[in-house]
Amino acid sequence: MAAIAVATSMASVSAQAGTQQRPGWHVKTEEHIDLWLHGFALLTSDTGHVPFFARGYKQEVTALKRQKNILTQLDANQKELSARFAARWRLLVHPVPNMDSCQSTDAVG
Repeated sequence: MAAIAVATSMASVSAQAGTQQRPGWHVKTEEHIDLWLHGFALLTSDTGHVPFFARGYKQEVTALKRQKNILTQLDANQKELSARFAARWRLLVHPVPNMDSCQSTDAVG
């Protein structure tokens, strides 16, 4: 599944933990992020030159679910949810609104 990579320098890790660790990337998984990315992979078409997911991930999962006769709510609503992603693709690219375009509602005075 998905993994979150966290880069830490040897100096900061050693200073915080009091022990020496090797520098580099430390990889850990987060279940809620793995689940979100799994759903995202099943609802979108990963056709870019640099794939978001392993090539064939969606097809492998779909084939395995068919083989085991599994149907989830994600499967049942796949067309509608995929259409929503396609219509609102900007939410995937920029999930946080541009703060410069927001107007303040704070009272001055």
